[in-house]
Amino acid sequence: ILQDEGYEERVAMAELAREYARRFHEKHQLKLTMEDEAVWALVDGARDQGRGMLEHCEVVFKDFEFGLKLIHKNSGREEFTVDAALVADPEKRLSDWVVQSYGKDRPEPQG
Repeated sequence: ILQDEGYEERVAMAELAREYARRFHEKHQLKLTMEDEAVWALVDGARDQGRGMLEHCEVVFKDFEFGLKLIHKNSGREEFTVDAALVADPEKRLSDWVVQSYGKDRPEPQG
């Protein structure tokens, strides 16, 4: 920790990513449960892109309000796990979840 000059900044950014998830839940009544690996992937992505964390989360999750509301309408699902794979390709994961929500024998989507 002492050797990592950016440690405090990274911790603050991680907390902002978690705050984004809390705000998303308050606003949309849909819960994004962020795994630690996803939080750190978001931190790295924000730093790599030169964005603030909340702005970066808005970009990564730009289609999630619409997509998750559709999934909720189709399946009643209200909680979604955000992992590192989702952060790497959010459009694919959201698309997979939406397609699964239309299935007749809908297994619970992974992640």
